Amino acid sequence: MEKISEWWKETSALPLQLNKAMRLFGHQVGCFVWGILAGGGTWYGVLHPLGLAAVLGAAEMDYIWVAMGAGAITLLTESPPLSLMRMCAIGAAAGMRWARPRNFPSAAAIGAGLFVGMSWLLLLSASVTPQQALAALADGVLAVVLGWQMRKCPPNVNGKGWLIPGAILTTALTNIPAGPVWPGTIFCVGAGLVLACRGRREQALVSSGVLAAALCAAAPGQPFAAAAILCGTLLAVSYGAGDRLRCSGLFLLGCLPGALCAPTAGQAGCFWLAFALGQIAFFFMPTNLVLAVPLSDPTESAGRPAVSVAATRLEAASASLLEIAETVQDIYSVMPPKGENYNWVVERTQEVLCNRCEGRENCWQKRYSEMVDGLFQLKPMLEQNGKLDLANLPGQFSYCGHPSALCAAVERSWVEYGARRKGRARAQGMRVAITEQYEAIAQALASLAKQLGVQGSRDAGRTGRLAAAFASLGREPLACSVTLGGQGQLQAAVTLRRMDFAKQDLPILAEEVSRVCHRQMGLPQVCTGGEAVTLVFAERARLRPIFGVAGSAANQVSGDVVRQFCVGDTAAMLLCDGMGTGRPAAVDGTVAANLTASLLQAGFQPETAARLTNVALALKSEEESSATLDLLQVDLYTGTALLYKAGAAPGFVVQNGKAHTIDGPGLPMGLLARMESETRTMHLYAGDWAVLVSDGMLVDGTDWILQQLELSAAGGKNPAETAELLVRTGRMRAQRTGRPDDITAAIMCLETVSK
Repeated sequence: MEKISEWWKETSALPLQLNKAMRLFGHQVGCFVWGILAGGGTWYGVLHPLGLAAVLGAAEMDYIWVAMGAGAITLLTESPPLSLMRMCAIGAAAGMRWARPRNFPSAAAIGAGLFVGMSWLLLLSASVTPQQALAALADGVLAVVLGWQMRKCPPNVNGKGWLIPGAILTTALTNIPAGPVWPGTIFCVGAGLVLACRGRREQALVSSGVLAAALCAAAPGQPFAAAAILCGTLLAVSYGAGDRLRCSGLFLLGCLPGALCAPTAGQAGCFWLAFALGQIAFFFMPTNLVLAVPLSDPTESAGRPAVSVAATRLEAASASLLEIAETVQDIYSVMPPKGENYNWVVERTQEVLCNRCEGRENCWQKRYSEMVDGLFQLKPMLEQNGKLDLANLPGQFSYCGHPSALCAAVERSWVEYGARRKGRARAQGMRVAITEQYEAIAQALASLAKQLGVQGSRDAGRTGRLAAAFASLGREPLACSVTLGGQGQLQAAVTLRRMDFAKQDLPILAEEVSRVCHRQMGLPQVCTGGEAVTLVFAERARLRPIFGVAGSAANQVSGDVVRQFCVGDTAAMLLCDGMGTGRPAAVDGTVAANLTASLLQAGFQPETAARLTNVALALKSEEESSATLDLLQVDLYTGTALLYKAGAAPGFVVQNGKAHTIDGPGLPMGLLARMESETRTMHLYAGDWAVLVSDGMLVDGTDWILQQLELSAAGGKNPAETAELLVRTGRMRAQRTGRPDDITAAIMCLETVSK
């Protein structure tokens, strides 16, 4: 059955893998073709800057294929001296990009500099003309400018990123020899109509102007066509936006003056043929493709206010909850609780029995002091037995005509008195617990509001590509966002309609997101809620945790519970030790560990998670429940570590082969209504170890643990082996001392991630 299960898992992942492989192959072929188009483009008949510009401006994982395409077309179409220079420049730029990724100045300097330098050397040797050398200088400058613009604004959902690729495509189509058919003009007409139909005047005019300029540069004899397209776009976007028929008619009227300026009737005929073909393509273009033209990113303007509003509302909710907690505490401090003592038993007895007695005048008026003193003499008997004996009544009650009824009334009053005291104590505990929960949740909401308010800079290019990638997989995203954090790391969040992801799908999705974002992304965190599921991908950090854990129970089950996990770019390790041994301790330790881990994975801060867990333990049952908390969180980008201790045993850190102890005061969770703990911040580096142990490990002190950790680190033992060795040695030492207890060791070792 296991083999069948494994086979089924592998088979179910094949379609996704095949789809991924086909799309990757298609993408690489597209980059190669793009390189051919750019490398074959010519401006004014002598300038060829687009091939080198495409190599400089291509994405990190695409420039090799673009360079191959540009080099191939250059070799086929250029004369030997110039083709050699261009191929050397393209190859040098690609090589420098490989050697120094994301370093545009180096690639631009080596590519353009080599091309210009070789041209001037060939000029000195009379292999090229002065005009060709000047053209090479212009090619180098234009290639750097255009490449920089493409790197700064890559093709994405923001319209600016498509200006240079659109100009390159216009140039390539215009340079195709097709007789009376002008492919470049057809493209410009169709693009102008689509831009005008979208209705954004400024973006449409800028984009159409760039395409018209590229058309003029690629075909210097067709400036009338460029002017006609510009005039047609201006008229159509001003008065016909949103309606295809009206937009087409106005575009035709705008093109008439420019078309009338054609030098010859033949050129005018070629233009009108191109205009007609462009109009046909525009009318038959699906509406969803027209709407997909990225003039601007609506989510960029709409999403930011939404996030800001959400953050503001969370902050308001946090302030309201905190105000409730503070108000309850203030009222309680201003209005002290009604103090109840034994006087209440005396008054209650008088009210229930004596006020209705016919002998009240003889007892409570003539002998008031004696009767009250007698009732107070009954208090020790009530505290000891909870009952009264007629034989033991003080002499003051010799005047009472109903001694049996008196004993019964006092006993009932005493029981009510005890119940009222317990009720008030329970109400006090509940009030503290509720206010503690209000404050903890207010802290959590404030933290979430802060995270929403500081989202990092949104990468519109990667956002658009990521949304398109998931759509191509048949999983249209409901929301998609790629942001750049303060440390330079990427985080991608994709919200989909709720579905179940197989375990083997997650690595494939991580690879796909890595390809789209051009960064190495880790496995996604899957957050399910309602009818949607959100996948959160975080860039692989420079550090990676290696966990190890081992334990030994004093009885059948251990009260020590360890949780080790990663949430995004944070590694966490926590150890909860339920007080005592056996099943009750195991229950407390498990509840504390599971609840704390769940809150941390949901985004709560350690202090907030500990406060909520403390309340849960305090209210879990009538019996006392408590557990220690030893928590370590490490930022895998910076190495900053946060150690949070609540009644836990000392921890250990091994740095540069030297081990030292880290201790902290505090009481276990569940004992007090409010937490008493200590948080410590430190910095960990690759190769450092962090060790958490339960108090059962310390029956023989800490010196032997420090020595063993240093020996294990020097001997190259991994965390799992070291944890087993510590627990085994700790158990033997505990047996010698005769003080058995649950023993647990949890270790986290940091290592550098190989890129």
